[in-house]
Amino acid sequence: MSTYDSNVFDWVIVSLRTDVTNASSMVYQTAGLLRKDGNVTMVASYPTLSVSQSYYVLVEHRTHVGAASHTPVTITNEKITYDFTRQQSYITINAPASGQLQLGIIYYLFSGDCSKTPFSEINANDSSSWRLDNGKFARYLFTDYNLDGEINANDDILWRKNNGKFSGVNF
Repeated sequence: MSTYDSNVFDWVIVSLRTDVTNASSMVYQTAGLLRKDGNVTMVASYPTLSVSQSYYVLVEHRTHVGAASHTPVTITNEKITYDFTRQQSYITINAPASGQLQLGIIYYLFSGDCSKTPFSEINANDSSSWRLDNGKFARYLFTDYNLDGEINANDDILWRKNNGKFSGVNF
């Protein structure tokens, strides 16, 4: 898209799976426009999905650890709706994972993951990338962890707070 309406903040990848632990169970994936209020608007048409099937909703962002819905979501009125801010994301049973950051009653994606891997984790690779970009501004870069258009110490602070966080779900 060459232009966005004024309340579009960024973009995410949204996927639907029948089995959260199996990446090959994906039945749909598309880019979504992330709006300032946190809602996501899909940019592609939806496939025909079985209304008798429930789907895990997965979201990935360019600078954050991905998350998956804690349970499968049903289709209601031809829509799948899930609010990642109201519930801890899926965390694998008997395996360590960070899920999402909880502040009060709101859940957030952990920021600081720019060197994307299928495991979605914040580690030294992200810090190394940030060091290469530190001091750049007015750019749309993966190392802008707080999304303010500047790569500086504020992004490094986020990385330091979230270093070691990971989803536990393969994206």
